[in-house]
Amino acid sequence: MNIPFYNIDRYYSSHKENINALVEKIFDSGKVLSGNEVNEFEESISSFCNRKYAVSVGSCTDALFFALLSCGILPGDEVIITGFSFIASVTPILRAGAVPVFLDIDPDYFTMDISHIEDMITPRTRAILAVHLFGQMLPVNELSSIAEKHKLILIEDAAQALGSEYNGKRAGSTGQCSCISFDPSKIISSFGNGGVLLTDDEEIYKKAISLRYHGKNSENGDFEFPGYNSRMSSLQAAIANYQLADINRLIYERNKIANKYMHAFNSVRQVTPPPRMNSLANIYHKYVVKAEKRDELAKYLKKEGIEVMIHYTHALFEYGIFKDYPFRCDKIKNIHEVKKQVLSLPVYPELTDEETDFIINKVTGFYS
Repeated sequence: MNIPFYNIDRYYSSHKENINALVEKIFDSGKVLSGNEVNEFEESISSFCNRKYAVSVGSCTDALFFALLSCGILPGDEVIITGFSFIASVTPILRAGAVPVFLDIDPDYFTMDISHIEDMITPRTRAILAVHLFGQMLPVNELSSIAEKHKLILIEDAAQALGSEYNGKRAGSTGQCSCISFDPSKIISSFGNGGVLLTDDEEIYKKAISLRYHGKNSENGDFEFPGYNSRMSSLQAAIANYQLADINRLIYERNKIANKYMHAFNSVRQVTPPPRMNSLANIYHKYVVKAEKRDELAKYLKKEGIEVMIHYTHALFEYGIFKDYPFRCDKIKNIHEVKKQVLSLPVYPELTDEETDFIINKVTGFYS
């Protein structure tokens, strides 16, 4: 078998007629930038995430950067963040000239261990960048309480969590800003790079609008500061909006595969599937297990035609970018253990029952 890790080509094959109709409509209109499709998508995503405003941008990385700037983060300010995520979670902090303060993770859920946040707060701490990981959310109510108690800005990095919920609160609805990604690995993709900044604050919204297009004031047309060129195209917005209308089915199909994995791997001592939490609705952006002999298993599965990945091989502060850049971290233990064990398996709606069974049989057979 040949089972890919990502599914854009399979999704396109299943929805080719509708997607091609969107392409033809937009190209016929000639409005490939700033078309009605962009406004429609921004209205849809803000409504879905229970926010007042949405600003679509070129990537979630830009959305995070614009969120930090729009919230007034300045060079030298400290921003608390997990030490275990994709590099794009932390580079916006560096672009803003701020100082990342890295926290260890929960060894089971892989998300930031918020029990140590208050230990890391100093007079220079200005914000918490809350990274939801692999489709599961952090406890946002507790995070909000900590942020309010210490008068900190709270920004959600919900790049991997669109559609997930924690105690009925949806990803993208908490804090001063929330940021979501629509790159090809996400549950909803713009068929390229794409992101959105969500907020309930009108001033943050206006600042982000200016930042995404060269610092232009949308009310008077003046260019008031050096901004950026970071916009989703009309086509990207239309494709993302098309999938957003189908998000409940997409989540259901991912959960169905995840449940099948969990049932099978619960009986394999050497494999620890992601745990369930009653208060958490997981979308399984990625299905990440902890596995003994992880590297050997990954090599074996790839030989059998199953594409697997490792998320992530390094703690964020271990990358070369931090060789000469200031940061703080303390008592990091779990990340160093988890990074040696995690393995991501394919999980997407187009994965067939036959393929899912094949993956399960190969994983379980490796340890038998």
